Amino acid sequence: MAAGFSGSGGLVVVPLLLFYLSCSSQSPLVSGQESLQDDAVSLLKRASDMIKVKQYNDALRLLSAAIEANPNLSEAYSQFEESEKNYKKFLELKPGTSSMEKELSQLLQAQSALDSAYNHFESGDFSKALDYIDKIVLIFSPGCLRAKILKVKLLLALKDYSGAISETGYILKQDEDNLEALLLRGRAYYYLSDHDVATRHFQKGLRLDPEHGELKKAYFGLKNLLKKTKSAEDNVAKGKLRLAVEDFKAALAMDPSHSAYNVHLHLGLCKALVKLGRGKDAIKSCADALEIDGELVEALAQDMNIREALLRAEKSLKLSKRKDWYKILGVPRTASVAEIKRAYKKLALQWHPDKNVDNREAAEAQFREIAAAYEVLGDEEKRTRYDRGEDVDDMGMGGGGFNPFAGGGQQFTFHFEGGFPAQPAAAPAPPGPTNITKILEKAGQFTTFIRLLKSTQIADQINNQLNDSNSGLTVFAPTDNAFSSLASGTLNSLADQQKVALIQFHVLPSFFSMSQFQTGSNPLRTQAGDVTNGQFPLNVTTTGNTVNITTGIVNTTVSNTIYSDNQLAVYQVDQVLLPLEIFRPQAPAPAPSEPKKKKAAPIAEGPSSASKDSTSAAVILNLSSSAAAIAFAAAVLSLWWSL
Repeated sequence: MAAGFSGSGGLVVVPLLLFYLSCSSQSPLVSGQESLQDDAVSLLKRASDMIKVKQYNDALRLLSAAIEANPNLSEAYSQFEESEKNYKKFLELKPGTSSMEKELSQLLQAQSALDSAYNHFESGDFSKALDYIDKIVLIFSPGCLRAKILKVKLLLALKDYSGAISETGYILKQDEDNLEALLLRGRAYYYLSDHDVATRHFQKGLRLDPEHGELKKAYFGLKNLLKKTKSAEDNVAKGKLRLAVEDFKAALAMDPSHSAYNVHLHLGLCKALVKLGRGKDAIKSCADALEIDGELVEALAQDMNIREALLRAEKSLKLSKRKDWYKILGVPRTASVAEIKRAYKKLALQWHPDKNVDNREAAEAQFREIAAAYEVLGDEEKRTRYDRGEDVDDMGMGGGGFNPFAGGGQQFTFHFEGGFPAQPAAAPAPPGPTNITKILEKAGQFTTFIRLLKSTQIADQINNQLNDSNSGLTVFAPTDNAFSSLASGTLNSLADQQKVALIQFHVLPSFFSMSQFQTGSNPLRTQAGDVTNGQFPLNVTTTGNTVNITTGIVNTTVSNTIYSDNQLAVYQVDQVLLPLEIFRPQAPAPAPSEPKKKKAAPIAEGPSSASKDSTSAAVILNLSSSAAAIAFAAAVLSLWWSL
């Protein structure tokens, strides 16, 4: 009988179908709805047709009916071992069949590869396991359900959630009630924070099997997470901040691997901690959020209100901890120099160690305090800085450094609206004296600006000014992309003095915080020249938290704070600030042969037939001819269009 089926092609179908479905996780085949009176050969032929169009489930159903009609076909279980037996049985009946020998070899390779994939999966080598599935198992056995399910698990482990959704979509298209596919697809949506869709998948699976352990765990875990999050948000709205903090922490503990959702929990926790005045903990929560999603750095760094509020709090805490030199000398803050001097002499005489032999140690300590107080208040410059709240030789703060959120001392409460605290410094300077180039190197993407700072020696001037005096500076730092967007040859065509002036135009000779730009008087003075004589005007305006800059050639905004320490502020700009003094044309001289062309407008005219090289030169040098003026107009218009 078996040989008869072989002659009709029926026996070939059995191993062939089992090859395609050799790793299916389905139960042993049972009889379908087909009539048991059907001829087994006919059923096998129809099963073969189903295989050709990849309708494997229908093929299995037909094959099951064929086995019922003729039990001599074998027990067609969808396992590798059974498939291998069927191949070998066929080869015994009809030896030398090359196609079947090849398919048997492929079956054995697929079986070995699937075993290896499971081993790598269990050991945590997910990428290697995925290679075995994609490059061997699903090549030789594209209908292998076990391999497809394992692939989805590997994609989830590799955090390729979109890939997992796509793969489970193929599985559910053939079997929409596959519980494992519903579970895994729901998990993929869950980790993408699409909780509504995830919930629908878990619910559908539970309707099919209400006691499915993994589906119940996933569904109720998500439900509890959303419930705890809502409780935290409600407590924030009611002002119950301590309860909100506990709820946020509890929600974070439910699934530490749920990064896409936890980043928002960290930020919510940060906001609650800020309102409670727990600044150190708030910054840690924001740091945890940034560790999950580094792209949040820009959003947090742009919230200048919070940054400056933290700096003000730090300054206030410093003031609360420093020594009151006026109190030590026993004089009012309005005391004259003469009054301070008299008080010092009187106290120094009173507490001189030689006059306090019986209490010499205490007298020496008091004497040092009096001398330190006079050193500050007796020097007009130091006294002025002290009165402004600035450091004067550490101002008695001690050598242990300063932590604005450490325990002890006065407690400060911060209330910020519409945001979260940024990190203490966007790009902190390296240890030691302030160095502008090291600050920019640490921030990255400022290679061209650093090179120009060094070649023009302006970097040395900035560093010397910062480290040898108390005056402040503000630097607008264009990115490498900003320089790349300039017309070709722009920098090379500038004379050395023009390069110096261009870089000086990016430096303000005083410190400006973001909020201080609101009160600045335009045009601002730069190190390039005196604006009172119309040289190098730079206008800065603010709109909300946005700082706008215009030079007459370029309009741009401050896109990030690179560094700020109350003496030096470094801000990122995404365009090079082109000063009119260098890049605007002079009024063109009339041509001798055509005097009437004298009034040709250099900027109002559109681009003419000037060459590309003349256009680049026009942006760089002061021009004197009509043709050059037209080229300059084209360059200026192209610059404006690119803004």
